[in-house]
Amino acid sequence: MNNLKVRLIISFLIVGAISAYSQATIKSTNYNVDGYWGKWENLYLGLAMTGTYSSFVIHDHDKHPSQYGCKITIYDYNENVSKKENKRRRKTNEWYTYNGTIEIILNEQINTTRKWVESFGEFFSAYNYKGAKGSISTTYPVQIMIAPYKKYPETTTVP
Repeated sequence: MNNLKVRLIISFLIVGAISAYSQATIKSTNYNVDGYWGKWENLYLGLAMTGTYSSFVIHDHDKHPSQYGCKITIYDYNENVSKKENKRRRKTNEWYTYNGTIEIILNEQINTTRKWVESFGEFFSAYNYKGAKGSISTTYPVQIMIAPYKKYPETTTVP
């Protein structure tokens, strides 16, 4: 993924109260290919995120979370950051940075990482999810950045 200089930003709106394990709706996305940012795209309401802040899957709202199109795992996620530290980071706009992995599901039509990124939000078709016939799982190491937040993370960047 680094070879393509591709970045995917996932912004999501938290729906309801957040617990240790919950589901949220993704509000919009944007991506950077070869140094150029696209426009923010509002997603159809059919995508959901299920999991925790340290490990979550993105799947079609009508499918079971085990039939995901993307899985993000954050190593050493710290959910016990002090209020003072959160406030300092919000004032200075200092993002939290973690190492982790992104697993994406490819298929015959969307068969490269670049195509996957460019079609994010549309790719949860009938054939492009974990366990679908012809699907291929690919995992990349990534650095995950989370924007400063008051109560719960709202913006996550997966460069």
